Amino acid sequence: MNSFRILLVGDFSGVHSTLREALRKKNFDVTLISDGDSYKDLPSDIVFGKVTKNNDNRGFLKKICNYVLTLLGVNGIGVYIKNRYKIKQLSSFDVIQLINPQPFQEIGWLINLYIIYKLNRKTKKMYLCALGEDYYWVKSCIKKRFKYSALDNVPGNKRKYRYSLKFLKLYYKVLNDYCVAISEKIIPGLVDYRIAYEHFDKCTDVIPLPINKNFVTTKSLSLKNDDKIVIFHGWQVGKELKKGNYIFDRAIKKLQEKYNEQIEYVIVKNVPYDEYVKSFSRAHLFIDQCYSYDKGVNALLGMAAGKVVFSGFEPEAKRYYEFFDDKYTPLINAVPDEDTIFLQIEDLLLNKQKINNISAAAREFILRYHLSEDVADNFLNVWGYDIHD
Repeated sequence: MNSFRILLVGDFSGVHSTLREALRKKNFDVTLISDGDSYKDLPSDIVFGKVTKNNDNRGFLKKICNYVLTLLGVNGIGVYIKNRYKIKQLSSFDVIQLINPQPFQEIGWLINLYIIYKLNRKTKKMYLCALGEDYYWVKSCIKKRFKYSALDNVPGNKRKYRYSLKFLKLYYKVLNDYCVAISEKIIPGLVDYRIAYEHFDKCTDVIPLPINKNFVTTKSLSLKNDDKIVIFHGWQVGKELKKGNYIFDRAIKKLQEKYNEQIEYVIVKNVPYDEYVKSFSRAHLFIDQCYSYDKGVNALLGMAAGKVVFSGFEPEAKRYYEFFDDKYTPLINAVPDEDTIFLQIEDLLLNKQKINNISAAAREFILRYHLSEDVADNFLNVWGYDIHD
């Protein structure tokens, strides 16, 4: 076992749990402490910050109490008090990395701040991985630093964006700035976060998100001209305005009217993870999102499975890869425009060989840039560990 000790704090979409497994294969001493990414219940060595939901929030006084606790940043304080020994028992680490300024999503900002303060005393090197929503990303979206973003639909829909907009409050800026101040480096996982943090000198280039090699298919698609196309749409209920599900849906339904016999359209909503993965196994086209410049873990899973993924792949994202010939693009750059998406899918429908080419390129892209053990080496380099020792 390597004596270099690493603590990963928090998790989003399995980024830290996948990184942990890759580092362990390299014989590093790695511990992950997280709330399992809230409802996703991702694996963690130490489960911390998971709040048991109480559905009985009726009554004016109870709502006022919850509001005040949240405002003060101490919601979930009971969970912290009950589990604080888990933080106390942690010894020193060579590196501690936060997944986000609020790594424990279900407890308040002030408690997160205090936990991070305590953790910072256990290392000489703290790092901030820029993923998920935080003050600087939300501010960048609201200030229109992107051509389009997941917060474009805020006007007229503020109630539906309450979770995101809370990060603009002063106390979340204080939390975010504290994490930036104590961190050696800020490591963005997508180009969207690189843009949000680029005014900080300590912001690194994008480190690609890790994917376990076991998820990578051994075969790419090999469609014939008369084959029916299966379009898979994993619809995240409650996130339609951020992901653009409604835009994809309108475009695909128009295509069904024109090419009904040539398309099978599958929509999956709110199913367990294992069932979700099985549900897209038959698919050829994989719908992810159209309000992001870059692709997240969901898109990478589709690419690893050899699907033609519709997600973010703007020029700003491409420049972080030694990109191969554009005619073998590894995914479709989806923008929030119904007519553009209609034409993109129609082009694939009429040119099945393009589907085969993109499928092969998607698999190659994952193998070249996103395998978890290679991504782990990128993190080790940023952390100052010489991987050639």
